[in-house]
Amino acid sequence: MLVIISDIHLTDGTSGQTVKAGAFRVFRDNLLRVVHNASENNGEINPPKSVEILLLGDIFDIIRSDTWEQSSVKPWSDNSSPQFLKCVDKIVSTIISHNSRSLKYLSDLSKEGIKVKVDDAQSIIIPVNIHYMAGNHDWFFHLPSGTLANEIRRKTVEAAGLSNDPGLPFAHKQHEGDETLKKVLKEHRVYAQHGDIYDSFNYDKNSGRNSSSLGDAIVVELLNGFPAKVRQTLNLKTDDLLAEALKELDNVRPLTDIPNWLSSSLKLYASEEQEKEVLKIWDEQVDLFLKTDFVRSFDIPWHIDDEDILELVLKASKWLNPATLGKLTNFFKNYDKSYSSYALNESSLLMDDCDYIVYGHTHTPEMTPLLTVVEDSIKKDKIYFNTGTFRVIHKKTIKKESIPTYVSYKAMHFVVIYKPHERKGRPFETWTGYLG
Repeated sequence: MLVIISDIHLTDGTSGQTVKAGAFRVFRDNLLRVVHNASENNGEINPPKSVEILLLGDIFDIIRSDTWEQSSVKPWSDNSSPQFLKCVDKIVSTIISHNSRSLKYLSDLSKEGIKVKVDDAQSIIIPVNIHYMAGNHDWFFHLPSGTLANEIRRKTVEAAGLSNDPGLPFAHKQHEGDETLKKVLKEHRVYAQHGDIYDSFNYDKNSGRNSSSLGDAIVVELLNGFPAKVRQTLNLKTDDLLAEALKELDNVRPLTDIPNWLSSSLKLYASEEQEKEVLKIWDEQVDLFLKTDFVRSFDIPWHIDDEDILELVLKASKWLNPATLGKLTNFFKNYDKSYSSYALNESSLLMDDCDYIVYGHTHTPEMTPLLTVVEDSIKKDKIYFNTGTFRVIHKKTIKKESIPTYVSYKAMHFVVIYKPHERKGRPFETWTGYLG
């Protein structure tokens, strides 16, 4: 039995909202019910031999931290330098401390296992193994082995009760995983990766996963700094509604919809004078962001690239009213698309090495049938799953308005893949929950 979750985005508390410990309690309780259902088979109790939990990236959010702003290094600095690794170590340690209650639910599952009652007189303990693969907000766990890099992973392994070897980089792609993880995925006929390799904003295919991306720069140089600058300039209290709304910029999806959220927040919570001042600060921050050497390095002359798209969208507030701005950002809605077409072309699927392709990253739960294969009169379904997120989401309403409006809620999704003898032969199930 394999349970896959992703995109929890636990932070050090210096940025927007994250899920609280109660979400992990709900996950544990739901998992207990799932395991109980998987153990029943025609009136008999036949529990799984183990419960394997795969954390499919972006569990720790090392990017969304004000520590980068206060540090002499950035995510795109020399990642082998002691200063860089000490900065990452500080953020990871604070994430662990800030989310200790949440992580304890995971580590307790790993330490104690799950008790299943076989009959009135007997219970057995099913071991729980937790595996961690890296995504684009926790790619630092994928860095090569070294004294401090290993120590950072060791803290994470201990805090979350992971099965990972801290002396080895956490896998980003499945073939990089340790033999135990590879065996688990093979036994469940699963190919899994975070999915960020299909997002050019958050993965630089030329540099690979041990390097930073435009998405890192957006968060560190723009989204982390902008709310603080507004609070300071307008002398806002930390719990001011406008200040709180601006801290949520990175919970808006897709990122290119950020100007819409900004426009909406200003109309709701700011006076006309404050709105003018905030837009001025936004444009100043965007100018600084676009002049950053790292961001400019993505600008290819005579080519419309991601850096050009960002410049067009992020600077639009200088010359467009909110209604026109909304139309422009809607043009880039393809950045919020399904990744099922990528799943259909995964080599593991084409070679019939798996039945299920599982990604995270998009924060949108999905189950898409890809194809069917018939061998010896047996039909096999090939399916793509996206694991969604454990996170606060701000989603734009479908009603067309001059000023965009949003609904905010907490989401919790996970995917379960079974072996043939589990869950009465049912091959999979998904869980989706929303909390207003």
